[in-house]
Amino acid sequence: MGRTTAAACAALTAAMLPVFLVGALGDHLRRDLGLGEAGLGAIVTALFVVAAVSAPVAGRLAERTGPALPLRVGVLGAAALAAVAATATGAWYLGVALATVGVTIALVDTGAARAFADQIADDRLGTAFGIKEASVPAASLLAGLAVPTLAAGIGWRSAFLAAAVVAVGVVAVVPRDPPRRRGHTPAVADEGARAGATSGAILVFAAGIGLGAGAATATATFLVPAMLDRGMGATAAGLTLSGASVASILARLSLGCWADRPATQPVHAITVMCLVGAAGGAVLSAPVPALPAILAATVVLGAGWGWTGLAFLAAVRANPAAPGAAAGTVLSGLGAGGALGPLAYGALAGRVGYAAAWAAVAGAFLAAGATSVVARRRLAVP
Repeated sequence: MGRTTAAACAALTAAMLPVFLVGALGDHLRRDLGLGEAGLGAIVTALFVVAAVSAPVAGRLAERTGPALPLRVGVLGAAALAAVAATATGAWYLGVALATVGVTIALVDTGAARAFADQIADDRLGTAFGIKEASVPAASLLAGLAVPTLAAGIGWRSAFLAAAVVAVGVVAVVPRDPPRRRGHTPAVADEGARAGATSGAILVFAAGIGLGAGAATATATFLVPAMLDRGMGATAAGLTLSGASVASILARLSLGCWADRPATQPVHAITVMCLVGAAGGAVLSAPVPALPAILAATVVLGAGWGWTGLAFLAAVRANPAAPGAAAGTVLSGLGAGGALGPLAYGALAGRVGYAAAWAAVAGAFLAAGATSVVARRRLAVP
């Protein structure tokens, strides 16, 4: 379990890091490239649209080739695109480079799901997915730390170059495909992809988690500029993002370990976490002082963004013959939410204000919780 999980975590962190650098470095990008809230939302939207569209194809690739190829190609692609982003001379240049990162995320996420299903015992899958999904807020944490370190001292381009270097180093830790621990043939995987991963229950489930992912991704993307709008300094805002990301990491790890216990209900837990995230969004929509705002942001990213490992776990358990394809369906929902959430948030923040944007985050979490209740009744897992 150790090497497989570590490789997947490192690969996903490297693939996601450029995404959150855009939000964390938003103030720098606004000054140098003229990138406002709406433009920032559009870039993140394009990235997640690409991820959502390419996820089913990446899932089928992982079923046919095994996990090592999509993991390595995804990480190398992230390295190349981060380096390209560092040379951006305009918002469009940066946007095109980062939108293509969506393909690398799809390759890494589905390759990791296939590796876990092949190599990790059923009673450890929850822990593995929790650790893997903790890589996403880990990337957000690193992006937040890049503000007071690299960006403040050297410039924002150095942060993207550092992300490229990290990704190149990660390729070395991706192992070759070992012998499969459990029976899993391409023929069975294709049948499972048709009969299971595209079933109505999985699609409803994907729609629900997409709503929650949209709210959470918008929060991670715009938390720094939102805190700046409240009068917080750039360093404090970056550290707020890092602290909230730590809460999400801890939530994903804890929920993953919890899900491996007998008689747990991962989909029910997703519902509860989304409702808690909605409460945090409601607090941020009010003109509260800095400390309550920081605590609310920690709740939104901790609870409202801490359940994604449970989503992959539920889908893979419901589709054991085609784990990569099932992960692709889940990632399509997450990608669609990640696309629409920042776009809507950026538009609301730019035209109406951050209070309305945070109210929309709370509403999206509530809708995600309600949809998860419906999906739980139809999905073939608790």
